[in-house]
Amino acid sequence: MSLFNTQLETFLITADCGSFRKAGDEMFISATAVQKQITLLEQNLGVKLFVRTNRGLTLSPAGKSLYADGKYLLQFSKEAETRVRTASETMTPEIRVVFSPISPPVMLSKLWPEVMKIDPNFNMILISRGDDPKTKAETLQNMGITIDLIESAYDEDKSREAGLRNVKLCDIPLGIVLRRDHPLAERKHLTIRDLEETKLIIPIRGVNQYADNVRNELIERQTISILEIDDYTVDTYNLCLRENCAMLALNPTNVHPLLIYRKVDWPFTIPYGLLCSAEPSPVVMDFLRILHLVIKTDYICLDPTVNFL
Repeated sequence: MSLFNTQLETFLITADCGSFRKAGDEMFISATAVQKQITLLEQNLGVKLFVRTNRGLTLSPAGKSLYADGKYLLQFSKEAETRVRTASETMTPEIRVVFSPISPPVMLSKLWPEVMKIDPNFNMILISRGDDPKTKAETLQNMGITIDLIESAYDEDKSREAGLRNVKLCDIPLGIVLRRDHPLAERKHLTIRDLEETKLIIPIRGVNQYADNVRNELIERQTISILEIDDYTVDTYNLCLRENCAMLALNPTNVHPLLIYRKVDWPFTIPYGLLCSAEPSPVVMDFLRILHLVIKTDYICLDPTVNFL
């Protein structure tokens, strides 16, 4: 028996296909069977999910609402089912780590082998998450429930507001991201003066206090044009590519293959490390205690920027 509601999955497939027949073809069942499941779901919820027309099916307002949440609910159910089955087969402790284009676990990948030398039983389970604002908010809400750790640069005040704990690994220098064919990309290290006559993408004020520190410095230099963004997503990196401009990088990750990270000779840094629930599980606490022992060693490079120079 599956943990998740098959009617919900049928609804999502039907919404994507736009007709009962096409949904039936994809699910290898009849259009009548699909229609019956949708009708039962509508009866259970007490709402109409589709507007039926001669051209096919379109989502009703209630259907649009369910569709927006349904994919997340389905993924959550499947992940829960996987964890339940895994738990019945093994007692190996698992640490669920977010993997996204913006925040991949770069340093954890370096540190994990050292953790395993102390305790080889921990498994890293990657949880794929998008970087759009809604998904980010849902990810933070599920810290300690379906997710254990996020590796990222962070703002302590914002983390505190979200009810999260910070595990600081190091301070990293704030740098910029450029197209690989940008004239400034040829230089390994840049100065603020190098950025003059350059357009710089930077978050709006209040998103991150460390980005605001850079903004305050640049405001005094009228030769640097600022292009504001609401937050960092993959689309932001595409914007940097299309505009052929510079972008303040809060995370030194190689998100786009045609962009490159460069350090800037300025005093601005940002804390970098792990975000977790304010009350981590015993398994996560055990892992963090071992990690604390590992990062005290002097042979581990704790600067994630070294991979991207």
